[in-house]
Order: sequence, then structure tokens, then C-alpha cells
Amino acid sequence: MTRAIAQVIDNVVLFASLGLFHFAVFGTWIWYVPNVITFVATDPLCLSFLAVYISYFIMFEGIVGATVSKLVCKIKVKKESGDTCGIYKAFIRNILRIVDGLAFYLVGAILIARSDKKQRLGDRVANTIVVRK
Repeated sequence: MTRAIAQVIDNVVLFASLGLFHFAVFGTWIWYVPNVITFVATDPLCLSFLAVYISYFIMFEGIVGATVSKLVCKIKVKKESGDTCGIYKAFIRNILRIVDGLAFYLVGAILIARSDKKQRLGDRVANTIVVRK
């Protein structure tokens, strides 16, 4: 449950930032665009934001071991061996966020619930775990 809270906090902050930035640059709120999926897939600002979004998780988890919200929630990402996650493992676990995030993270939630180590797909492939600090 703590992981879910941390994910919601990160997403709210990141997507609110995107909305505010988009409004500042274009003068429109992104969620009022009629076809949001096409817009997000073709808007250079949104594509840039996607890169920032993924990089945020990779850099913070790879270097610090946790995003800002994970630090607030007192959880950390580590290799199964207990070592610091590192950029490479963080990249693997977060690129698979695309699969884990399907159906509003239902896929990730099911995988976490069915895992002894509480791992989503990204964690399983990267051999990482989320632990309490």
C-alpha cells in the first residue's frame, strides 16, 4: 500500500507540473484537448515530459535509491542482494513501468500481490526489491 501511495504522490506532482508547464507555454490546459491520446503522442512538449517522467524515476532510484515520495513514505529500491539499485537496474525496472502501469497499475498490483518479495514485473526483471528504510 505504501508503494501505491508513493506512486500516486509522484504522479500527481509530475502530471500537475506538466499541466502547469503546458498552460504556461501554450495557454491551454492539456486535459481539455478533445483527443488527449493523439495530442500527447504528437505534442513535442508532452513527448519531452515523458522523457522527464521516466528519467525522474531512473535517476532518483538509481542514485538515491528512492524518489522524493518514496523518501517521504520511508521506502527504498535496492538490488535483491541489498546493494544500491544503480542506474542500469533502475532503467530496467522503470522502462517496464509501461507494462506494470497497464489498467491504472492493476498489472503491477497483481504481480506484487502474487510475489513473495512483493515485486512487480520491473522488479523481477531487474532483480530489485522495495524495502522499508
